[in-house]
Amino acid sequence: MLWAGVLGAALSLAGRVRHELRPSPVEIALEWSDATRLSGAGRVPIDRWLASMRAAGARGVVLPVQSVRDLAEEGRLTLWTRAAASPFFRSVRTLDSGYNFVVVCRDEKLRVRVRAALADASRVLPLVELDATGFAVALSPATMGTWPVGLDPLALQQLREAKLEPLARLGDFSGATPARSSAQFLALRRDGVRLLVAGDPSPGNETLLPKTARSMRANGLSLAWVELDTARGTPELAHRRQISLLRRRSRRQTA
Repeated sequence: MLWAGVLGAALSLAGRVRHELRPSPVEIALEWSDATRLSGAGRVPIDRWLASMRAAGARGVVLPVQSVRDLAEEGRLTLWTRAAASPFFRSVRTLDSGYNFVVVCRDEKLRVRVRAALADASRVLPLVELDATGFAVALSPATMGTWPVGLDPLALQQLREAKLEPLARLGDFSGATPARSSAQFLALRRDGVRLLVAGDPSPGNETLLPKTARSMRANGLSLAWVELDTARGTPELAHRRQISLLRRRSRRQTA
């Protein structure tokens, strides 16, 4: 019995080795947050840092699909509640009570993207322009906190210049109907994204996984399943969509 156990273990190990040596769709991808943090810590310009990572074997960078709240926390735009928007008191006091947020963005490219995304979300009351940089929005706090406004245009440009592929991380968001998820997938494909990393939870949450998978396929997206990723819905979504396994490594591992 002992020899039988040893033989079984040896055969299992041999099979595992053959599996590991077999060609598989594994690539090295970096997280954008790690890229900016590590390049800043090393005082290396981001373009040089990305170039060094590509030379070390990296092929893509995972960019988060951001919300207005994310951008506000990064200082890329200003998000005011209606009561706190002091520069616009005269303008907002005559608006419908549903307009409870004011967005101000001085980056023209980013502003266009944010405005287009929020206009799609605000179907009941249209956005109202307040000046050249600000507009009023009639959306709930939950929607403003999670509604995806796309990838960072500056980050996309830097990845293209470094010849690295952009991957997108998209999670569930308020009002994530199949049609709205499909619109997000289409926008990502237009940005050059081929691989989608499911957020936590995945877009549309577990209840809409079959429709999410069909929508991804229709928009030319494949699911990137990041090694050690624990996003809810990822394994089930992976069964419904072609998988590209990605292995995230730090700069220390790839240098």
